[in-house]
Amino acid sequence: MSNLLSSFLNKFTEVSKWKEFLELVSDFLNKENMGIKVKLKGFSFEVPFIYPEYKVIKSKNGIVEIYLKRDPDYDRKRKDLKIFVNFLEKVFKFMVSYNKEVENYNLMNLVLNTLPFPVFIIDTNFNLIFANKKTLSLLKTSSIKTKKYYELAHGGDIPSFCLLEEVLREKRVIKKNYYDWETKRYFEIVHYPVMKNDKVEKIICTLQDITDVLENQKTLEMTSRMVFLGEMVSAFAHEINNPISAISGLSELISIEESIPEKIREYAINIKKAAERSSQIIRSILSFAREGLKDKEKNIFEINESIREILSFMSVFIEKEGIKLEFIPNDDFLYIYGNKNLFQQVILNLLLNSRDAIVEKGEKGNIWIRTYKEGEDIFVEVEDTGKGIPPELKNEIFLPFFTTKRPGKGTGLGLTLVKKIVEDHEGEISFDSQVGKGTVFKIKFKEFEKKPIQVQYREKEFNKKSYRILICDDEKIVLEFLKAGFEALGHKVDIVQNPLNFFDFVNNYKYDFIILDFYMPLKRGDELYEELISKYPEYQDKVSFITGFIADEEIEKKIKKLGVPIYFKPLTYADLPIIISQFEKI
Repeated sequence: MSNLLSSFLNKFTEVSKWKEFLELVSDFLNKENMGIKVKLKGFSFEVPFIYPEYKVIKSKNGIVEIYLKRDPDYDRKRKDLKIFVNFLEKVFKFMVSYNKEVENYNLMNLVLNTLPFPVFIIDTNFNLIFANKKTLSLLKTSSIKTKKYYELAHGGDIPSFCLLEEVLREKRVIKKNYYDWETKRYFEIVHYPVMKNDKVEKIICTLQDITDVLENQKTLEMTSRMVFLGEMVSAFAHEINNPISAISGLSELISIEESIPEKIREYAINIKKAAERSSQIIRSILSFAREGLKDKEKNIFEINESIREILSFMSVFIEKEGIKLEFIPNDDFLYIYGNKNLFQQVILNLLLNSRDAIVEKGEKGNIWIRTYKEGEDIFVEVEDTGKGIPPELKNEIFLPFFTTKRPGKGTGLGLTLVKKIVEDHEGEISFDSQVGKGTVFKIKFKEFEKKPIQVQYREKEFNKKSYRILICDDEKIVLEFLKAGFEALGHKVDIVQNPLNFFDFVNNYKYDFIILDFYMPLKRGDELYEELISKYPEYQDKVSFITGFIADEEIEKKIKKLGVPIYFKPLTYADLPIIISQFEKI
């Protein structure tokens, strides 16, 4: 028996695979007419024993049982078999454990090799002990044997900035982002220490391309800032549209006053035009920023005339800087379909940018505006002799909040807005620039039909009946204009500035119509309306809202739900009979 056991051990030393070990055990036991049962967690193995009378020898922990014939030599063999069965128990435990480790390693290897980014493991001497396929590809090697990590990654001695020493020293996860100039991508490398007995045993490293993540974060941040900006502009529009209502309306009342001198009347008309233009620019930009231009905000206009209007007041601001401004228009009329105010905003922004580029260059210069036609396309060019745009910034100048101007000199929204306006007009914008020589911006639009559609407006005959009207608005100057305007049309008007005093009027007087400002600090107009119709249902169809907020989603949803007409400030004197006629239709 001892010879056979010695033979088994000799053969066991030659076994390198799990399957070979099981075959060795089976062959040995078959030669000795013995059987075996092995029971480990998650594993079982058996060599059947067919003799009716047998003895059983169990290992120390009962994991292995050997079966053999009952014979006179049993007592002599028993000692050797006991040693053998305990030996097999240890071997099976080791082999099962080792096999699981091999399986786990193979599984880990499979998983890590399928990852789309490099993963590698380093020991405390900076030896690479594992590297997945992405790592080998990155390091341009097929083997990591006898290789130091820094030899492959850095091509020599360990560099002073290597984070591995920091991981060993601080025993914590260390992350670092870096930019690869060759690929022009951003990467994040993370070192995870594997601890044992409060010492770093290994370091697992991952390397991921985070360029897209950073770009998405940047986009999200810009989007959030744009949303905030939209809300801020909306509030600004509300505040500025109130005084513009008064300026526009009162100047119109002055202009129709018969006793006013003609020169004063002319001034009043010009004031009204300026106020209306300011309001239209605010309305168009905010509406565009929220949801893009709607068809009702577009019309046919001639671009040469639109540019001349801009130059009529911009020339002095540009030429006072010692800059020569020249407009070279196409000989023909050039019509496009869009929003004239926003188109002029584009030209205004480009002119201001050109002026600033020349001023920052520190020399006198020139700006040219050209319009011309090629086929069915219309082109507008704004060229300057300014400092130019560096090549590395050419992909960024249309990004929100990007600016090359000094702090306090620019918000970084001008060219972003220009690009959005051009694209909403189904146009294209491009530029060519040379540092120190200047920049040319080129805008392309589709030409509209030669002659704009002429719409004939018929003078509306408004009912001359006198009505009693109640107006509630927290802006005193707006109330004074509306009162004067409606009274000039022959109506009796009561005004209330504090919405908390609103029912002092309603409870004591009967009104034909009621006008409520939607946003008031003490009580909103929609809240007043709901309280009003709960007490006096007869007013349900006799109320209109006015507001300085433009393209506000909350207002739109609320108004749609209530079914109440709404008019946006600034209101003009010409709007007042339209409001009256709207009431009369109900």
